[in-house]
Amino acid sequence: MEVSPVITSAHRPPDDRRERVAAGVAARAGPAPTLVECAALMPRDARPPRAAAVVIAASLVAPLLLPASARASSSERIDLRWTAPAECPTADTVRAEVDRLLGPSSARPPAPIPVTAEVTRDDQGAWRVHLETPGEGAPRVREVHGATCSAIADATATILALMIDPAATLAGPSAKGSAVGADRSPVDGARSPVGADRSPVEADRSPVEADRSPVGADRSPVGADRSPVVPDRSPVVPDRSPPPPSFRVAAWAGLDTASLSRLSVGFGLQGAFVLGAQRFEVGVAFRPVRAVTVAARPTTGGDVDLLTGAAGTCRSWRWAALEFGPCLGFELGRLHAAGFGVTSPGEGSSLWAAVEGEGLLGYRITSRIGLGLRLGAVVPLLRPRFVLANVGPVYQPPGAAARGAVGVEVAF
Repeated sequence: MEVSPVITSAHRPPDDRRERVAAGVAARAGPAPTLVECAALMPRDARPPRAAAVVIAASLVAPLLLPASARASSSERIDLRWTAPAECPTADTVRAEVDRLLGPSSARPPAPIPVTAEVTRDDQGAWRVHLETPGEGAPRVREVHGATCSAIADATATILALMIDPAATLAGPSAKGSAVGADRSPVDGARSPVGADRSPVEADRSPVEADRSPVGADRSPVGADRSPVVPDRSPVVPDRSPPPPSFRVAAWAGLDTASLSRLSVGFGLQGAFVLGAQRFEVGVAFRPVRAVTVAARPTTGGDVDLLTGAAGTCRSWRWAALEFGPCLGFELGRLHAAGFGVTSPGEGSSLWAAVEGEGLLGYRITSRIGLGLRLGAVVPLLRPRFVLANVGPVYQPPGAAARGAVGVEVAF
């Protein structure tokens, strides 16, 4: 059987070049090949068209030819300096939440936005984040309170996402669907590399939108004026749940105008149990010896001192780092006097009982250390008289006396 009739019935007639190649093969191989032998030559005619090869090559090379701004679209949106206790989410977790809220196809700034966030917990158990973002001339500052550190981290991620792209954040990640054609088949991706080029172009336009977003953020730190809707899971109001109980110890020093007849100093220690806004206090105080003289005989008189124990309660309120409120207490102790300037001076003691009312003002330096100021008055319930024989009365407690004290308090 001749080769050429078989090829003619199965394929188009060969051109001159193919005839010359076939002639050369026939000349070297001797007799013409059979139909079976011709099958080995057929894949040359079945090669893919040149256009398809160009498309495949373009799809492989296209990612290397993308502009630098398009290749940088996967860079981080924020430069987050996150300071938080060990039990809080990490900075990477917050960045990941921002990316999740914005989605892969939303706006990206030309450079990461610098953000500083410091998370603290006060002595009442409430969490707070101090957030600083770029502003016009000065950083924009915002504070968010929450019941847990995870809620604080979620709120921070939502605020940052609203800064970058409010519309994408409010739409939610699920609304974006398949923004880059993820549901297309691989054949479509291979057949249309131009579409892949088109996606980076859109990414190149996205930084322009991101450039506008931070400017808007300067006018409104979190884009709240443009988009006041905030997801419910991001609490931005102070926590109303009661803080955990705490124990506190304080040392103080103060002045008393009249308990020992004239201005005297006092020192004391105090312990407090704090339950919510209520304080329950116990303490001891000592007012050292003060000399009291008889007006008619200045060299005659008595040395008086006062040792007391006290118990009371305070109702306190908090505003930022300040704590203030009224206090009411009861004192019980020993009032002691020793005479001088006479032949047989003698000495004696009497029971001291008094009611005390004060105003408390405290300032928390840290979550565990605070300063306190107290101003108030004391009203003795018992007023014993101290008398020197052959001289007369020397001292009797007044009907009321003013007091003031300052101290340092440590919470546990």
